[in-house]
Amino acid sequence: MIVCKKCGYQALIATEACQRCGANIELNEREISEYLDKLAAAKRRKEYEASLEYSKILAWAGHTESEREYGRMLELGNLVERNYDEAMRFYYRAAKKHDAYSAYRYSRLVSRANDKQGALWLLFSALLGCPDAYPDAARLLSKDCFENDANHFYILSAKHDDVDSIVEMANRYFKGIGVHPSQAYAKWYMERLRVPPIYALKLALKLKGVKSEEPQNEIYDKEPLIKRLLSDALRLDVKEVYFKLTEMLAELENVEAMTVLGTLLIDGFGCAVDVDGAITVFTKAAVLGSADAYVCLAKIFLSDEYGEKTPELAIRYLEEARKLGSADAVFMLGELYEAGELCKRDFKKAEACFSEASALGIKEADEKLLKIINTRNKFFADANANKQSAPEKAFKAYAIATAMGHKGAPIKLADAYLKGEGIEQDRYSAFYWYSEAVKLGDDNALYPLGLCYATGVGVNRNFKLARETLTKAARLGSLGAKRALKSLLEAKKSKLARRFYSSAMRKLYKKKFASATVSLECAGELGNAKAYYVLACLHEFGIDVDCDRESARKYYKIAADLGFSDKDSRYKKIVLKLIR
Repeated sequence: MIVCKKCGYQALIATEACQRCGANIELNEREISEYLDKLAAAKRRKEYEASLEYSKILAWAGHTESEREYGRMLELGNLVERNYDEAMRFYYRAAKKHDAYSAYRYSRLVSRANDKQGALWLLFSALLGCPDAYPDAARLLSKDCFENDANHFYILSAKHDDVDSIVEMANRYFKGIGVHPSQAYAKWYMERLRVPPIYALKLALKLKGVKSEEPQNEIYDKEPLIKRLLSDALRLDVKEVYFKLTEMLAELENVEAMTVLGTLLIDGFGCAVDVDGAITVFTKAAVLGSADAYVCLAKIFLSDEYGEKTPELAIRYLEEARKLGSADAVFMLGELYEAGELCKRDFKKAEACFSEASALGIKEADEKLLKIINTRNKFFADANANKQSAPEKAFKAYAIATAMGHKGAPIKLADAYLKGEGIEQDRYSAFYWYSEAVKLGDDNALYPLGLCYATGVGVNRNFKLARETLTKAARLGSLGAKRALKSLLEAKKSKLARRFYSSAMRKLYKKKFASATVSLECAGELGNAKAYYVLACLHEFGIDVDCDRESARKYYKIAADLGFSDKDSRYKKIVLKLIR
């Protein structure tokens, strides 16, 4: 007796649904095990009616082996009235769960009404490994001129001692049908028959005297057959077959099939939903170089439908897909950076991604790109309009335009920090944004950045970087940069001259006159007036050089021309005192 778990109705016979509430029969694992024990006991005791009832209950409850056996009973009329339609029903239920024999028997029964469905299920059962299906599958494939596939199933059937298949393979090797002709291989097949059937006697006589040789095992590529069946399964809307065939293709390390399989597991297409299984398949496909698999993984970790979101991992997967040339990955990255909900908002990165996606042919990226450009231009225009009347508002607008990647906004932001317009004065921030402006290609920022290096605004003074930066600005036509560069070089020259002069005076004090003279000459050439005056003193008084009043007068004159004056000879006395 069957008790409905939903409404408690007690049925004397097993039916697919409860006669009172319509609920399907459901048995848990314990109940299935109990019924299987009862069925085995009834068969041992040869209680056929009880065996039939238990088989029926288990079949209606979805036990695959029982569905197959009950379908067989209905097909052959064992213990029940023969009913092909009901047999097909149970065979189909078991076949959808990839039971090979059920798929074969269903194919034979359904062929009466639908040859295409029958052919699909027949070849599917052969791929699942049903020996009964091998010869029929081979004949069908040979009829459709797929001789390589036909040979494979004929060989499998021959290994299971099917006489017709053995004769067929002997004939194929003898005539070279789909294989290289070989009488030795044909003889080997014929020798497997103890007594050749009448229709093979003629072939046996032709092979008389031929030495047999066992055929070499050839690697069979079943991928083309699976791909053809995939197309048929999709067209005939047989989801379970499509799923299993995709799984078979994925097992052959077909990367595209792995990605499709993961999608089927996510959607529950022809199978139960299995997110963990999908992640495993996608990961394997990604390792093998599938950009689509990386994208699918990213979608999983960006959705809260499958568990906690992991945006960091998703972005990493999208970047990997981007490296493999995935336009979808680039566009998704752009959307993430634009929205800023699952990661830090970055309009510059968003714009770069949308530009790349546009180049890869995604039209929607053009709209996103145009939106960013128009928005930032509007903020920049508003900032310029409010610069005088509302500097704080202008500063905020410049900051937004800068964040959105406007090329001319960073220098405005730097100016505001330098002058304290709309924001508290911050020399370090001013230097930073001048630097950023130059990095973004704004040549107008070269001049103020060079001044920062030259004067130490927001950074340590650096003559080399100041000269390089100002030189670039001067070459681009900046008059201010040209003047600043000239002043910088003069200041550098003057500083160097002072160093030479100071060094010379120390050497004079230590009575190193020859070395001191060289340093003084260097300082003089760099425009140091005092250096010329000291040289004049040395020549006038003949200190370590011949007394030469003419040279002395020349050096005194140069020093005077350079603006040095010593009317009371006070400085001359200091020098003389120093070198005594």
